[in-house]
Amino acid sequence: RSTLFPYTTLFRSLDKPPFRDTAQTDSDGILRCLDQTSVTGDNQRYMSMYDWMARWYDFGEKWIGKLKYGDGIPTMRRQLMQELSWRNGYSALYVSIGTGADLRYLPESIDPATLDLVGLDISLGMLKRCRQVWRKKLDLSLVHASAEDLPFVDHSFDIVFHVGGYPEIGRASCRERV
Repeated sequence: RSTLFPYTTLFRSLDKPPFRDTAQTDSDGILRCLDQTSVTGDNQRYMSMYDWMARWYDFGEKWIGKLKYGDGIPTMRRQLMQELSWRNGYSALYVSIGTGADLRYLPESIDPATLDLVGLDISLGMLKRCRQVWRKKLDLSLVHASAEDLPFVDHSFDIVFHVGGYPEIGRASCRERV
């Protein structure tokens, strides 16, 4: 990736003219592909909720989650990440990345420095928190977009995955991701 503009590869893979023509990075280095005024219904509700809770999300999951589920959440995250067909040098799209918590559980055999990681989320608050958490640890591109309207050319990634996130992602967008 270019150190001057890390999203050069992403811009080449933006599929739909509205994204190609209007996408830009903000001061946090997040590629903006979402017109927030067009987000309605449950997506608007979840976007607002996760924007509001972004600052405290990891703390809440760590402590409240531990009290309620014991080691269940980290165990589930580790197992899910092990299920993916990771290889050094792969490109991966993490849909509904949130704060990027699952990235802590990349398989030990994988060198994160070799990966082209892209995280996408509808919540700008979660993306900003993710940038704060991972800025010095991973070369991670972040995209503000909806999982229901991915801005990428088909077959742009070796791995596409989604862990958690909001449940309103429809069947059509699930098929699009695969």
